[in-house]
Amino acid sequence: MDGAGVKVNLHVPWREIDSPESLERSVPVAYVEQVSEAVAATLPGLRPDPVRVATYADAFTPDGHGLLGRQGRVVVAAAFSGHGFKLAPVFGDVVADLVETGGTARAIGHLAPNRPLRRSP
Repeated sequence: MDGAGVKVNLHVPWREIDSPESLERSVPVAYVEQVSEAVAATLPGLRPDPVRVATYADAFTPDGHGLLGRQGRVVVAAAFSGHGFKLAPVFGDVVADLVETGGTARAIGHLAPNRPLRRSP
């Protein structure tokens, strides 16, 4: 969006942290190489070498899925972290369906706000 590049990240298991201060601020060279290889193999229009490398904290529910659905008269769309930005158009369509009709044709059961929130294996 800044005219210099696009954000690319591999979906890898996350490490829980107790506070923002405990977030590791360096990115392992091996991980940067993995991302570059993935870009070269799957995104032919992009240069695989990073312009910038950074770390950030995401927030997830224990099972790694956001919350999307109706809770009575309220439509809930929360806890998506980076996925919310990447998938905003489809989540917006689902929210519009839920508001306008009370339901959606999309499969969103795994995102139900009232589901038991347990860590995925």
